[in-house]
Amino acid sequence: MFKNSPTTSLWGFKEIRYDAGNIQYIQDFKELFPQTKVIIHIRENIQAQSLSGWFKKDPNAMSFLKKTTKELIDFGLRHNKWCYLSSFERMFDRNQLRTIFSFLGCGEKYDETKVTSVLEHNIKD
Repeated sequence: MFKNSPTTSLWGFKEIRYDAGNIQYIQDFKELFPQTKVIIHIRENIQAQSLSGWFKKDPNAMSFLKKTTKELIDFGLRHNKWCYLSSFERMFDRNQLRTIFSFLGCGEKYDETKVTSVLEHNIKD
């Protein structure tokens, strides 16, 4: 995952989870890898999230999710030079995807045809 080469222009991975609300882990990661760009992906509809498989049996889900979402938004806004705020509800918006490509420094790689192909693929097939 961390192997880089002269031909690698961008590499990454999904999901750094910070434990027990310790958002400092994201900052620590940035210090270890200064070139890091972080996409903070939240749910706008916290009520729906609280009813999802991860949280539906947790009576404290709403308060936990509200607190966590606020922390992530605040963190993203404080570090907006290297953090991009996104949401589950907007993740298939082509304009946002174009902006994310630019934010990551690979705007020239954005290909509307390929993006459309990926977005139209039904993973349930």
